[in-house]
Amino acid sequence: MDMAILGASPARYLEYCQQVRQEFKQVDPQLFRLGRLAFLQNLLSVEKIFLTDEISEMLEKQALENVKGEVSRLS
Repeated sequence: MDMAILGASPARYLEYCQQVRQEFKQVDPQLFRLGRLAFLQNLLSVEKIFLTDEISEMLEKQALENVKGEVSRLS
C-alpha cells in the first residue's frame, strides 16, 4: 500500500479523505467512521508509519499531523 498520501499537504490530505469516503459511500456513515478510526488509530500506535528512514524523515511529521487531524474530525 502506498502510504505517501499520509504525508501530503493538509489540503491534499483532506481531499484524499473526501475521496476515500466517496469510494466507500455505500457503507453506513457510522460503520465507515468506526472502521476508519480503527485504521488511523492503528497507524498512530506504531513507532513509525514509514519504514524507511529516508521517507520517514521526509513525511513522518506531516503524516502524524494529518492522521491526528482526521482522528479529531471523526471523533
